Amino acid sequence: MIHFSRKMLITFTLSLLFPYNLFAAPDLSIVEGNTINANKFDFITLHAKTDGANVYWVVPGTNSNKLQQIPPDLLKNNTAAIFVPKEDGVYQVVCYSTKGDESSTPVIVTINVGQPGPGPGPGPGPGPGPGPTPDIDKSKMHVLVKYKPSSLTPAQQTILESQQFREYLNSHTVMGPDNKTHEWRIWDQSSNVSNESKLWQSLFTHNPSNNDYTVPYIIISNSNNPDDKPSFEGPIPTNINDLNALLKKYGG
Repeated sequence: MIHFSRKMLITFTLSLLFPYNLFAAPDLSIVEGNTINANKFDFITLHAKTDGANVYWVVPGTNSNKLQQIPPDLLKNNTAAIFVPKEDGVYQVVCYSTKGDESSTPVIVTINVGQPGPGPGPGPGPGPGPGPTPDIDKSKMHVLVKYKPSSLTPAQQTILESQQFREYLNSHTVMGPDNKTHEWRIWDQSSNVSNESKLWQSLFTHNPSNNDYTVPYIIISNSNNPDDKPSFEGPIPTNINDLNALLKKYGG
């Protein structure tokens, strides 16, 4: 006589009642397609279309130093991800989703920055429109620049002393608690900040998540909470036009 365990009987019964796998790997596709063309400091918003419960986005290898991902906890849900390229080049983003113990087949998105990608074939019609505005409060922008005086080049010094740069900061960063000083700072990296607010202490001592710490270094936050991650961090752009473009992404 053949004996069946309780688990075997349940599995057999389910297979008769439901001939399809209830726990199959989730489907996954990227709304914007698998090839994206962009420029430096663009907001690149990707949306995953999936029946999975969780979505994960990964920038493989050392490219995470050059393709900055907006902290996921600043977004409303994990089906969307926002990336900001800091240099021209070709990057890849890997996306996958999970449902129960099953994982989807990874989808690779190629991002061409500052250079044309392969031309797409003729399509049935126009592609999807631009994604929603990133869930970042531009009215709460704080900007910190850390520098080392002995290593500043003349070009870098010109940028940091630029009237255009400082006028933008005064008109777009949030007003400080004293109602006189706007929330931006340009500090020597050896400065003593022990008497500053917790927010500025947190930004000043923040360790870059991508280990790409090259002064002068710019940190942009769109939160008044010292525990929140910065919206952007990286070496300051090498010319005033690129710097202005970067600031407008986070401050309007």
